[in-house]
Amino acid sequence: MNALPADLHHRAPPRSPVNEELLKIAARLTDLATGGDPHNELIGFAVVSNPSIMTYAALVKRLVADRRHREKHFAPALFADPVWDILLDLFLAETESRPISVSSATVAANIPPTTGLRCIAMLTAKGMILRIPVPLDKRKIYLQLSSETSISIKAYLDDLAARWSITLIGLSHAAFR
Repeated sequence: MNALPADLHHRAPPRSPVNEELLKIAARLTDLATGGDPHNELIGFAVVSNPSIMTYAALVKRLVADRRHREKHFAPALFADPVWDILLDLFLAETESRPISVSSATVAANIPPTTGLRCIAMLTAKGMILRIPVPLDKRKIYLQLSSETSISIKAYLDDLAARWSITLIGLSHAAFR
């Protein structure tokens, strides 16, 4: 990997020891909940042992994990796709009913803040995401997928699932505004 030009090397932002420990605890709890079987998926509080059934959130998490796994073998900049990473993170947040701030979207995409802001500005200009002001903190903005983008990502995931013989559960078309 050292033979690659310097501009293709990307350094992830440093993680704090507390965050690292929380990640280890979360991974251990997942192992305990799924019986340590990588084919089991958590669906709500139930464990599904059939690898051909998963939630939309589980599929997105698997896609993101696969993208991060490549970074162990190749320079991350070779496969950089920050716009897709941001869209996947916002879709996952939507399925989990949790807000995503501008800074959180940038961190999840594993990109510098300036790159994240450019991507977010482009996605906003194209109407793919919405900027939602936080009423109690005028300095903070939450991001949300537009209805059309949510539907498009869900359709993409449905297509992937069909190609991979996976049954997706957990969302109806009504869940997408």
